[in-house]
Amino acid sequence: MSEDKAAFCENCVSGHLHSGTPSGTVGKLGDLDCYFAIPSDGSKKKSILFITDIFGWEVPNARLLADEYAKNGFYVYLPDLLKGDSLPIELLKKIAPSEADPPREGIITAIADKTEVTARLGAWMIKHRDAVTKPLIEYAIHNIRANSDGKIGAVGFCWGGRHAAILAANGTGIDASVACHPSGLVVPDELAEVTKPLAFAAGDIDDMFNAEAAQKTREVLEKKGVVHEVKIYPKQVHGFAVRGDLSQREIKEGKEAATHQTINWFKTHLA
Repeated sequence: MSEDKAAFCENCVSGHLHSGTPSGTVGKLGDLDCYFAIPSDGSKKKSILFITDIFGWEVPNARLLADEYAKNGFYVYLPDLLKGDSLPIELLKKIAPSEADPPREGIITAIADKTEVTARLGAWMIKHRDAVTKPLIEYAIHNIRANSDGKIGAVGFCWGGRHAAILAANGTGIDASVACHPSGLVVPDELAEVTKPLAFAAGDIDDMFNAEAAQKTREVLEKKGVVHEVKIYPKQVHGFAVRGDLSQREIKEGKEAATHQTINWFKTHLA
């Protein structure tokens, strides 16, 4: 992805907050603030680096997902790779307020809210370009590796999905990856170095990574001989696996299926 161009769509800055109380702990991964979701036996034989979307490590959606992975035996690290500069939850609420939020005054307010969020995102994407973000990811992996007793996987969503995909390469310290509806992934260029098992969860109506992009990705990985899985979820938009509206049956089923896909992928390839 070009470092001077932000790649995003309206669904990059929209979605819904999920209810629930995260059960992990907050501490430090080296110098990074980090949420830790720990399996019941405390084992670090199968670790996961969780790379968030633009809303960062404090959003309950991400932490609840990390907890779900931990319940299945993974030691999950959800670090603040944005160094306190994630887009605030309040902006997410402006785009897709919950039923508990006060109603907006009308269509003019809604348009103004979307304009504000989109403008902020453009500047944010430039600020968190690869030259800034990749060293932080490498630092996180180094610290996880120092504490791990086995293999390490990477899972990412939206902005983080692209980084998770690229990490499925030799020399990164990652043994397998899952990319959920990645934003800005350039195919085939950014898959050139991929050698490790790599899975994708894609929505067929995702503006950033649709069914056509998913099929192209599948063809590239097949040609390279990389162990892969590309699943296309019907009627799912960008962000469905982490910010979907769980009050809608089809969206909830898609989100849950993507979660199961991730868990099963890591059970196989981090064993």
